[in-house]
Amino acid sequence: QVNSFKVEGNAKLTSGDLMAAVESYSCGIALCQKLKISGKSLGQLYVNRAQARARLEQHELALQDAEAGLLEDTENGRGFWRAASSAMSLERYDHCAALCMRGIKVLGDSAALEGMLEEARSRMDPTETSTATEFEKSVEEATSVNAVAEELSQRAVSLLQSYQREANKEDLQR
Repeated sequence: QVNSFKVEGNAKLTSGDLMAAVESYSCGIALCQKLKISGKSLGQLYVNRAQARARLEQHELALQDAEAGLLEDTENGRGFWRAASSAMSLERYDHCAALCMRGIKVLGDSAALEGMLEEARSRMDPTETSTATEFEKSVEEATSVNAVAEELSQRAVSLLQSYQREANKEDLQR
């Protein structure tokens, strides 16, 4: 039944009946919440409603929906695009750039997100640009820290196993 609201909303969106599309997606979202359904299905409903709201020029609501959709489905490429587009429309260029970078990190190469990232950067004032650059550096540092932590964890396990083998040998010799 949840899927029927998505199909109905998509038909309304295609026909240009944007308010009816928003209503269909909203009914699907409410049903998901009532039935405690989460994940990809709910994420798609939010992201589709974001598209309808963006076409209605309700960019703040579209951004909220797209971000809610990404919380449900973290690999939804359209979700990143719609959230970033809404942030761009709201002239939140730093937010747009951050969404594009997140999307590129999750999805890999994306010409659309990379193009929007460059556009957002070109519109930022210098203080916002440094914030976006700091964000990129912190993502790189976090990735590096995670790699080091993983290596240290593996070494610790290896050392622990080695100590346990030595302790077992000593127990056998007693």
